Amino acid sequence: MYSVVAGIGGFLLLSVAGMIVLLLRAPAGYQDVDGFHRGKPEDAARRSVEEEDDRRAG
Repeated sequence: MYSVVAGIGGFLLLSVAGMIVLLLRAPAGYQDVDGFHRGKPEDAARRSVEEEDDRRAG
């Protein structure tokens, strides 16, 4: 029984550690669908407006 609980705990620990690593590797100004920002939010907003303008122009 102990090995099952330890295995589940190890899996959860590795899962959380993996999510933290992925979060820290996100590029500066990254924004997900919920509006979470890494980096400066104003830079991310400016960049997204510029990208939208580029899409419309060409």
